[in-house]
Amino acid sequence: MNLPGYLAIRTISGRNGAFNVGRLSTSIGEFVIKDALLDQYHEGKYRGDFVITEIRPSYYTNGGRLVVEVRARLDSMSLDDVANLSADEAERLSNNETDPLDEEASGGSSSTKPRPAVQTTPRRSVS
Repeated sequence: MNLPGYLAIRTISGRNGAFNVGRLSTSIGEFVIKDALLDQYHEGKYRGDFVITEIRPSYYTNGGRLVVEVRARLDSMSLDDVANLSADEAERLSNNETDPLDEEASGGSSSTKPRPAVQTTPRRSVS
């Protein structure tokens, strides 16, 4: 399904190094995006069109608590422009996110089947 929306990306410093996490806001809901694809982008809020191939619940433990979130898997995205994150958006993408490498090692609810790389098509330069 192809939806217009906003993707807020935040860079987190984890024990395995820096990684990016995203929160995608669309007309059908808000979704967490954790994909190595995001590591090529700078922290910010990107407007564009997003092709979602899967929406699923996911969970992990962090600091003695169980975190349940709704994740979306992207097939592709076309980005129009970028803006700075507001304080509220930055807070919603907390620094307490678990590194995706740690989630894989702990055997969280992440899918283990291989999938092709996500393709992006920038419509305009986003520097």
